[in-house]
Amino acid sequence: MISGGGNGPYYAIRPRPGAPYSIFFILAVLCHPLSEAIIRTETSVFGGGYYSHGKQFLEELPVPNINFASPDAVKEHDAVVVDVKKLITLTDSTRSAMTPATQSVTSKQIEMMRDALEARLNRIFGLTRAGFDVIRSLPIPE
Repeated sequence: MISGGGNGPYYAIRPRPGAPYSIFFILAVLCHPLSEAIIRTETSVFGGGYYSHGKQFLEELPVPNINFASPDAVKEHDAVVVDVKKLITLTDSTRSAMTPATQSVTSKQIEMMRDALEARLNRIFGLTRAGFDVIRSLPIPE
């Protein structure tokens, strides 16, 4: 996965060699509101509500510790991977020529899938509803 722009070059992000984490799992973690909240509290702010996602703000983000010896934990990891792949495919399909009605249905499906993925990651992170509400309440830097 690639990040960059704003205050520096582009950065490639990948699992460490030999790590069992899928790049799609890491993508889900990077897109989760917890990661965004951490970045927002530490970031450099630019005009227009843009804030930096530079290396110094990404490199210390927490990745949930998955016990790959546990079949249940592996299932959770793999379910996140499947959800992310489906979400990417569904999002890509909105770029093709669709009727407004089909686009509306697809947009709702994407929103539902994002919500389900977010809830799954909340469980993996061990976030309570109250904790997640605090994360969501952090303002976007100005």
